[in-house]
Amino acid sequence: MGTPSEQFAKVLEVCIRTAAEYAAATLPQWGKSCTAPTAKIDLQAAVLENVLPSIYHEYGYPAALWCAFYSVRMTGAEYDPNDDQPNNPNYPNWYGTLLCPWDLSPAPVGCGQEALGVHGNEWEGVPVLWADAARQNPQYLTDPPDIYVTGEPDRRTMSCGLCSHLRERLGSPPYTIDPGPIDDPGDERLYTANWDFHPFGAWLANDAARHGGNVEQLVQNIHKFKASNGEEMHGYLWQSLRLLAYDTGTLEGQRKDWVDDGVGQEHAMRVCSAAWYKAPQTRDDCAHASGHGFFYYYLDVGRAVSACWTDRIVAHTVCHAVSF
Repeated sequence: MGTPSEQFAKVLEVCIRTAAEYAAATLPQWGKSCTAPTAKIDLQAAVLENVLPSIYHEYGYPAALWCAFYSVRMTGAEYDPNDDQPNNPNYPNWYGTLLCPWDLSPAPVGCGQEALGVHGNEWEGVPVLWADAARQNPQYLTDPPDIYVTGEPDRRTMSCGLCSHLRERLGSPPYTIDPGPIDDPGDERLYTANWDFHPFGAWLANDAARHGGNVEQLVQNIHKFKASNGEEMHGYLWQSLRLLAYDTGTLEGQRKDWVDDGVGQEHAMRVCSAAWYKAPQTRDDCAHASGHGFFYYYLDVGRAVSACWTDRIVAHTVCHAVSF
């Protein structure tokens, strides 16, 4: 059977392979480029519902995160080297600076031959502080050299041993499968929609709405095991705000005729409260997510913009700007 950490690595590998298979098989459902982004992400989050619940409930948040991250269908072309926006998606950079900020070459140079479970249960991760600052993402440093910039010393991520194990078993991420030909004569060229990491955050919000859970704990996990430039938070906050506008709290319900200002604003403040004490980019990530979320909550640009400038929310310093 192997050690508990070896068993976990097998479960995680199966999850990644299964997620890749589901994503490839369902591309005809979500892959058409003319599908509205919100509708596309709803379809992708529904695909994750077929894959993530079992590993999430058995091993916790980081296991589901790593499964979704390693199988995400990002090509690297999403990154624009001419765009200086810190939220510019860059999957290879996320992998090398957030998920696996280690030298994966063999010892004695690197730690690529580290055994599974050396530092405890692999599904609990290891401190990012162990990684050299030069290998960490500069937007989310654990211990910034500038004393006036807040760090994130409590973040955790995959161990070097688990990173090396997955690379050996699955190759360099992302692990994807060719979906094969599209059965849509004349329109095959339209199936170019991307699959970034927002669907994972949306899935988190959907799961929390269906099964309950502590918002603060969920948000703590998002911060603690950060794997992207805020897309987990973006997807979670905009989707959880959006769901508050439905009578059942899920997309299976009906949108309310009118939504209360206080409900949405209180939720945004509750989600973003921890971000205010973290890295500047983490704070901006939550503000960015609030902007998206208020639009989905209100479906009224005027009310969404106003929500970021009420006396209460400005005092709370959640929204610096609305971003749609």
